[in-house]
Amino acid sequence: MLKELLKDHRCFHSEFQQDYFITIKQGTKYAQYKQALRELYKRLGALREAKCNREKLLIEIEEQKSLTRRWFNKFKRGYAAIEYRRKVMQLEECDRAIKDTEREFIRFYQQAMVLKPQVGELTEERIGQLEEEMFTFRLKEMMISDWMCLGRYSPQTHELLHSLPLPARLQIIAETQTPEDQRIIVEYYTTENRNHFADIGKLELEAEQCLLEL
Repeated sequence: MLKELLKDHRCFHSEFQQDYFITIKQGTKYAQYKQALRELYKRLGALREAKCNREKLLIEIEEQKSLTRRWFNKFKRGYAAIEYRRKVMQLEECDRAIKDTEREFIRFYQQAMVLKPQVGELTEERIGQLEEEMFTFRLKEMMISDWMCLGRYSPQTHELLHSLPLPARLQIIAETQTPEDQRIIVEYYTTENRNHFADIGKLELEAEQCLLEL
């Protein structure tokens, strides 16, 4: 029964979390694309490391299994048997972690593939523009959040606003000062459909093929 229960356990994030609480919440499509790539890169490194650890565990399991047969000293033979069981259990955990990391890798790969056409080619000039848009949008969200929750702007928001280029500062101030502007942004929170990963499943085979190439 324990094994049946653990089949329902996921070590890491659900697809819903990956979509909404990790990637989509970043705001602009460029920010979402950056986040998807950041998460994808982390899973790539984790998978490579986990697979190397798995190969090492397989060797260690064979080594400890061999020692349980070779040692004449009953204590050394007992220690080897314990280490053998420990390594077998570690292999089980390693396989579980690899499976869940591959699942997350596939989802972030799919996200990146959906967002890439919307972001386009990233030249240095284009990146500069998109970075400014990303931080302008982020600051605008902070200002509206402050207004909705505190009724005023926080010191952190003022500090970040002052850090932006003057044209961006003037744009943000102009767009968040009047009650009408604030109403429009509140409507943005309550009406915008952010479910742009709804048809992401069609990229699953491509993502799985990418995994095979690691």
